[in-house]
Amino acid sequence: ALFAVAGLSPPPASAWAPGGLVFPSWQQENADWSKIGSRYFSPLRTDADALGIEAEGSSGSADSGLVLVSNFAVTPQMRITQMTGWASLFPGAAMQWRYDTLARMLAAAHGTIDFETARDIITFLSPARVPGYWNDTITPSEPLSAQVEGSLSVVDAAARVMETKGGYWHDGWLRITLPRYL
Repeated sequence: ALFAVAGLSPPPASAWAPGGLVFPSWQQENADWSKIGSRYFSPLRTDADALGIEAEGSSGSADSGLVLVSNFAVTPQMRITQMTGWASLFPGAAMQWRYDTLARMLAAAHGTIDFETARDIITFLSPARVPGYWNDTITPSEPLSAQVEGSLSVVDAAARVMETKGGYWHDGWLRITLPRYL
């Protein structure tokens, strides 16, 4: 009903199923932002059932060992606070699509995620992989000159290794080992 109030067709029912996409592409979400903004409830993709992962064991708890978090409000309680004109003034780029796509990738790789796979998944928005998503390049003819907004970090606690990428997409990863700390 919230999509209809915004003058948009509602997403298909499959959008709320494991592996679903509320918006079929980042371009579509960005195009619809001026109409819907953050005034809808996001599907919860916070546990094994919601991600479509078969959990280890059968204790009645869907614990896959995988935790998906977001930097925008996805739980209904927090989503209500975002359903304001003020919160919609500062849109992130295709936040729901990013979250849904990341959930899909993690669910597909579940059980086989090693350090390199994690690094590959976390960089799914690289300008080399999603052309056109980033437009803040230093050199327009070089997509990898776009800034990494924030930072990306991958941690292997067992191996006591952490890698972080910041700066620009063409920059390398900073690797530190943590033998004295972990």
